[in-house]
This record gives sequence, structure tokens and C-alpha cells, in this order.
Amino acid sequence: MILTLDADNAEYRFSVFDPENASPVFKTSLSSRSGKTPDEYVFLLRSMMGDLASSVSAAVVSSVIPKENADIRRIIYGLCGVSPKFVGKGLKTGMNLKIEHHEQLGSDIVCSAVGALAYMRKKGFSSPVITVDVKYATTISAVNAQGELVGVAILPGISLSVNALSGFSGSLPDIAPESPGSVLGKNTYDSMNCGVVLSHAFAIDGFIKRINAEMFPDKSAFCVVTGSASGLVVPLLESKTTVIRDLPSRGLFEIYRMNSASFNAAAAEK
Repeated sequence: MILTLDADNAEYRFSVFDPENASPVFKTSLSSRSGKTPDEYVFLLRSMMGDLASSVSAAVVSSVIPKENADIRRIIYGLCGVSPKFVGKGLKTGMNLKIEHHEQLGSDIVCSAVGALAYMRKKGFSSPVITVDVKYATTISAVNAQGELVGVAILPGISLSVNALSGFSGSLPDIAPESPGSVLGKNTYDSMNCGVVLSHAFAIDGFIKRINAEMFPDKSAFCVVTGSASGLVVPLLESKTTVIRDLPSRGLFEIYRMNSASFNAAAAEK
């Protein structure tokens, strides 16, 4: 079994894939801000995974929180006895990055793009692809038909926008965002909810339209949406999209498959 971990400053998203059918057999999300020690995470995950933890033979991680990487290594080694590999220099992704400063690109963006391309190839599609990852920060990426990642936009996510409004205003409350029933609210709570959620949907629609017009005028891109907050905005989008909630994890598994020889060599050396 292959363990993947998509880690950011809000969540640890663990999946275990069966390499025979390339499908996840276990998935869970845990807060990465809980204050738990690595040993506490190991205890919690073991209680959830049972014997599955001992069947893991390799682990691959996307982390956008470098200061947590040492703890992430301890969690995974304590859980299943393997040393994880992190997406970055030294791992093939099959993705040609047509951007400046590759080292500054979040590995979650790469994993989403890899996962989207794998999905499209499995379905027999050959068009460009736009990936939208809706979480604490939302990222919108474009990959051309040749499989080259050609650009990224990063904007404040829904929860970050709520925190900004309530945190920097003396009178606006903290709210739990939900899909609004109207374009405008009739009280402060609903007005904030409409503003935050709908503006996000409008922004995503606008980016998709503009990307297609500027980058892919001959053939519109296939659009894949992922992320913990995707359920809030997808029903509000005018753009045609496909939702794959665990897209980065699927990308991580594809990256494992591209590098399976090096994972197997590392395991043989133990």
C-alpha cells in the first residue's frame, strides 16, 4: 500500500492507495493546527487505520509548510515504519513548469496538475486543463495541451476572507460560510456570507473565462475543482467543471508511480 499526505497550514490529508487498482482504500483529514505531538498523531492514525498501517511500503508527501516537515517525517515513520519522500527536487513529476523560480511553486499546485492530467488521459481527453483548489487560499492553475504548467493565480480563500473581515472590523461578526440563497443579504450575517462566497465564485468564473480567452482561444480548457471548500462555490459557478475532492492525493499517487523504482530501491536498502 502507498501512503500519501497533502499537508498545508490547515490540514493533513492522508490517503492510502492500493497500487494494483490505483484507488484509495483509506482517507482522512486532520487539523495541522491542533497542537498535537507527532506521537499523538501516530496514536490517532493507528486507531483509525488498524492493520492497514503495517501494509504501507512507501509514502510520498506534498508539504507547503517546511517548518513542519521534520514532524511529518516522524509521524509517517512512527505510523508505518517508512521514510517519506517529499515532492520537490529529486522526484519526477512529469510536469514541465513554464514558470519562473520553480522552487517557489507550491507542491500542492504541482500535485493537482499531475492528478488532473492523469484523470484526463484516463478519460481520453487531450485539451488544456485548469485546476482550481479551493481552501484557505485558492489557487487557479493552467496546463496546456502539451502538459506544461503555464501559470498560476493565488487569491485569498473563503475562510481567510471571513477572518479578514471579522478580524479587522470592530463590528462584523465571525461567520460560518454557506452557499447563499440570494445575491444580497438582509442582515449582517447573510450580507457577509453573500459577499464572501459569491465574490469567490465570481472570481473563479472570471479567471476561467479570462484564461481561456488569453491562453487557450482555440480550444477551451477542461476545468477540475478540488479543495475542502469546493462544495460551497461549485454550485454557484457558471463554468462547466468536474469536482475531484482528493485531486492532490491522486496526483501524489501518480508521482509515486513515476518514481516507484527509487522508492523500491530505498526500501531494499533498509
